[in-house]
Amino acid sequence: MDEKETKQNFKGTFYTNKFEDIEKTKTMFNDIWKNAIAPSPMTLKNIVRPVDEPKRTAYETNKKIRVNLHLSTDEEEIKNLTQKDIITRIINAQAYPDKNPSDNKIKHYGTAGEAVIHPPGFLNLPDMLMIISHYDKHSTYGEQDFLMILSWEETQKAKGFIPSALIYDNPKATTFWKKLFDNTFFNQPLMLVRKNELQIQLHGHTFFAGWTIPIPLSASCILPPACVSLEGYGHVKPDTDSMGYPSGYRNVHVYNGMDAFVTFMHPSSKYSGPGTDGILARESIVTIYPPEK
Repeated sequence: MDEKETKQNFKGTFYTNKFEDIEKTKTMFNDIWKNAIAPSPMTLKNIVRPVDEPKRTAYETNKKIRVNLHLSTDEEEIKNLTQKDIITRIINAQAYPDKNPSDNKIKHYGTAGEAVIHPPGFLNLPDMLMIISHYDKHSTYGEQDFLMILSWEETQKAKGFIPSALIYDNPKATTFWKKLFDNTFFNQPLMLVRKNELQIQLHGHTFFAGWTIPIPLSASCILPPACVSLEGYGHVKPDTDSMGYPSGYRNVHVYNGMDAFVTFMHPSSKYSGPGTDGILARESIVTIYPPEK
């Protein structure tokens, strides 16, 4: 770096040895430190893919959902998909014309994301795991925005992320969501909302989800209108996971994914702060298989 570049980088920097100015700066940084949110130990890695199996907490309380099921023989091929393969499958995808698609294989194409949020205490909100999806129009039920919120709960029997709310904006998918989540206890009923009440969009590597309606997480806790953004960073790489449900349905998810910075915005309190962890599935294919008969 030459002298000219150095001067440009430090342009506007203020230097002083005045004790009063130094004390003000010290006080400012101390206030930032005191008011900062303590980071949560809950990350997506130890929630969704825990290394120590017996300590798994997410999705498993009361046998809600099981993660990373063994893939059957006919699904092994997806393990070797490349980024290009996944994109090609999405481009060439065709909607399923089944009259009763919920009784057959379901296909969702689009973008997805997961975010762990550790809100500050004054918001009176639990730690949350958000599963966010935008499905393209050539998916089985057409275009759809989907948001599932799991809240952290601790009881004498168990602790973990409990499904609290499911919000979606496509009435054609209502019967399917009810079948898929049958026997899965949600704190609140499934919420069908209008298109303008839930917006999920991808712009470049920024994935945004916002809602304009209050979302009950429990009888005593309501998440007000707010929004979450995931900003992808690092290398994009193909990945696979599988998930089973108490209803007997199971899904296989293949995607081009990357790590993501999470920002949670709470307008009514004028709060905006970082989440704990995030994953952005920039190109996502979810195949949901019906219960075996």
